Amino acid sequence: MTTRMAALIVTVVVGSQATVQADELASTRDQAVREVAHSVEIQIEDGVARFIVQRQFKNPGKLADEVRLAIELPEGAAATGLRIRAKQKWHEGELLARDQAADRYRELTGQGVNDPKDPALLFWVSSSELFLQVFPVMPGTVSTVEYTLTVPTRYTGGRYRLDYPRAIRVTKDSGSLQLARPVITVRSSGARETVMIDGRHYAANNRTSLAFPAPLKPPPPDEGTGTEDTSTEQGALKAPIGVVPPAIATWAGRLGRVVASDKQAFTRLEVDVAPQLSALPRRAQVVFVVDASYSAGAELLAAQLAIVRAYVKHVPDADVEVIAYRRAAKRVFGKFVPAREVARSLDEAMARGALALANGSALDAGAKLAAAALAGRVGPHRIVITTDDLLRESWSDAAALQPLAALDPAAIVHVVVPSIDKAAKPTLARDDSATLATLATTHHGIFATLSVAPARHDDLAVAVLELVRPIRIEQVAVTGGLSVESELHEGEGIRLFDHKTKLDAPAKVTLSGKLWSDPVRLDVTESARFSKATAAFVFGADLHGSLSESELMTIALAGRAVSPVTSYLAIEPGVRPSKIGLDRGGIGWGTIGTGRYGTIGGSMSHRSTRTPPDLGSMIDTKGCAKPPGAWAVKLEVETTRDEIVDVEVGHASAGARGFADCMVEAAWNVRLDSRFDQPRETFQVDLSD
Repeated sequence: MTTRMAALIVTVVVGSQATVQADELASTRDQAVREVAHSVEIQIEDGVARFIVQRQFKNPGKLADEVRLAIELPEGAAATGLRIRAKQKWHEGELLARDQAADRYRELTGQGVNDPKDPALLFWVSSSELFLQVFPVMPGTVSTVEYTLTVPTRYTGGRYRLDYPRAIRVTKDSGSLQLARPVITVRSSGARETVMIDGRHYAANNRTSLAFPAPLKPPPPDEGTGTEDTSTEQGALKAPIGVVPPAIATWAGRLGRVVASDKQAFTRLEVDVAPQLSALPRRAQVVFVVDASYSAGAELLAAQLAIVRAYVKHVPDADVEVIAYRRAAKRVFGKFVPAREVARSLDEAMARGALALANGSALDAGAKLAAAALAGRVGPHRIVITTDDLLRESWSDAAALQPLAALDPAAIVHVVVPSIDKAAKPTLARDDSATLATLATTHHGIFATLSVAPARHDDLAVAVLELVRPIRIEQVAVTGGLSVESELHEGEGIRLFDHKTKLDAPAKVTLSGKLWSDPVRLDVTESARFSKATAAFVFGADLHGSLSESELMTIALAGRAVSPVTSYLAIEPGVRPSKIGLDRGGIGWGTIGTGRYGTIGGSMSHRSTRTPPDLGSMIDTKGCAKPPGAWAVKLEVETTRDEIVDVEVGHASAGARGFADCMVEAAWNVRLDSRFDQPRETFQVDLSD
């Protein structure tokens, strides 16, 4: 065993799982095997992504060799399929218990008398990494393997978000073999749909090759200490992928439920809010009711007019009137003007004194005049009332609501209290508990405070958009004992994993919320398809730590997923130990030379009920002359799975040293079998007469 391999075993034994950075390729017989093709086909259905990954390896050497590939996974992914191609025919893999798959692979790739045929083994390393072994890759030929990944989508900015690891450039000193650059194809039935890969737009169903990551760059010297920091940073090792979802009316959801036992169950809730919750109103008829009272003051009046200007930017085809209220209410323009003329019309109104400040805050009179102005007009009706929230003592909501009752039932009323904040970014905040809130909530709208920075009108237009159309679902709640954020913005979503008992894991949930003041509801029922994906996601999300081995097996089989207790084995029919099989005793079979692992397909290291094998019975003492009289010898034998890595004499009685030395040699000649499956173990062998 090489020094490098020995060091790697120690790393695995102490449990310091290295952070995965990229795929890494190695071969068992040191042939210059290389990857010649790496294609990824992505399909998204019902919010779940399916990556079909096909990889081809070529052996330009003179000996049949074994491919050993460390696979970094996309975020949250789980392997749910494997197949291998032989003689232009695909052979599907079988999900087996990890030990069973490893034992069969060892057997089928061992030395024998048969013609070589291909088996492939795909097994678990961690929630972010798998390992693939394929043997044999014959000299001068190409071997093709395909595995399937089930991947949860993230959902932000109105797109499903995924990622895929890039290939790293291989240098002469890297100790790894050459990998092909992944070629991505996102499948979609929508001919006009585009995808985003690495920040660039591509047409769906087209092939896109991922660029290599940016080269390492040393950081600048640490000015505080005068020393140079030797750490480095590298460009993104995973390429971001964005895909437009199917049409969503308001929100869409899916629920998965997988039961490991009565005490362990998982629920997965995913919700996608429409990229745009509603369209901008067309040919809207908009009346702004502004507070021109002395208590508002010139600065707050300017803030109200800034809101008017910001609003009409979103509805360029609208017709607009402005009403100013003081002791009484009066129309400012005297007619509805096109949105494009509003800014000029406001300047003219200011010049002629139509917006001069005066006494009184008759907001109710302003609301009454607004309703009268809208009567009979064709198009969506909108009223936006702004106020300093300083009203007369005799104010009553009923008095204000009475004239608004004549509005079209679909008319929308908002009430806004602006404030001046020259430093902060304009922000709109809803408040249903405010005194004037019922004026808005009775007519589909909202009461809100809005900070205004007079010099930041572009930012104000962004904040005011929420007065033009709803951009978030508010007051969100969910049944089933689950907990979610109270607000969901358009184009955003929920990705919730809940771990409960079987009894508490819901099979149906109801989400409720409000678009402005209109209630919305979403009933989501568990589906078999998404529950299967949920089971696979348990491993991709690394949520399996508290499960027993039997519970792990239940979840893995439900999701058909590679896990700490399951592996995929794909074999060409008729595979037997072949003439070119691997010699397990002479080619480093016990280790994998990628820097991350112990042995192929090895068993879980957490078993505590296992009865250690009897190594002493396997040591042949026939060739060693026993000393006369009573004697005793104790050997300490250290193993790493099915390999003996050290033998020492722990004790030898007087006169038994020669016999002990002979026993050491005999122990070194023992060939361990598959019962020796622990990453590291020490056996004490006691012999006496």
